[in-house]
Amino acid sequence: MNSQKTPSKSVPAFDDLSRAKAENDVFGNDRSDYLHFDATLSNLLSGNQTTYANFPDWKASYISDYASDLQSVDKLGIGIESRLNMYNPMYYLTNYYSGYKQSTVAPYWRIHTGIKQGDTASTVEMNLALALGKYPGVKSVEFATIWGQGHTKAERTGNSTDNFVAYVNQAVAGTFSSYTGELNKRQLEVNITPSQLDLGKNGNYYVCAYVGSSFYCKTPSGWVPWQGGKVPVYRLGLLSESSIDVTDGSMDLSKIVGTEVYAGYGLSESDMFSNRKYAKVYTVK
Repeated sequence: MNSQKTPSKSVPAFDDLSRAKAENDVFGNDRSDYLHFDATLSNLLSGNQTTYANFPDWKASYISDYASDLQSVDKLGIGIESRLNMYNPMYYLTNYYSGYKQSTVAPYWRIHTGIKQGDTASTVEMNLALALGKYPGVKSVEFATIWGQGHTKAERTGNSTDNFVAYVNQAVAGTFSSYTGELNKRQLEVNITPSQLDLGKNGNYYVCAYVGSSFYCKTPSGWVPWQGGKVPVYRLGLLSESSIDVTDGSMDLSKIVGTEVYAGYGLSESDMFSNRKYAKVYTVK
């Protein structure tokens, strides 16, 4: 870890003692451009001021500076704690906070970071990705930590603009499911809407299920096991908005609870995988 992640910030990393960091600017308001915002740091300073007073660069004013800033209210009547919560995505994503489920969370996320970025711990972006993956209504989280890159627009290949546009196109295209009936006679339908860039082009549709520890893919003649290699194609032809019957009600899904159903499309198999034109659309439960 020492070779890959050298800290790039001093202590304290974000709420600078002299309010000189960009984060202090973020929490400034109409009365002051730069403000303190870290209540934990404020408590540490006040609780250990006798020890810190032995250091030549210590200033007793730090205590009152933090205390007064943390009480600041902007012209809309919003205080530092509320603004800090707004800035923290975890406030809305985990039930540890009172903001859980109090905001509309986007269904698609793409998070790429460089493993060598030293601005924060790797757990920051990892925790965000994990929380999003567990949040109801979030359909896709593309998370990657890129080897050898730092605090930048990290990509394994290509450039961040093209890769992001490709991801947005895939997200806007949309793949979702609907069902009727009880588990023992459920009818499951997958709806795939290709992106505007792909409509009318020749391509393939794919539907696969992860059952236990094995993959099965649907073909025109039925379900077949897939153990690697070329993914079996369900349908090929001109790409358009399509509905696919995954089950017709004759299969008892109560015997395969936990099964995950995936669906996607592509101009080719490699197009589907490299541009993430697939998604998990249903979990048997």
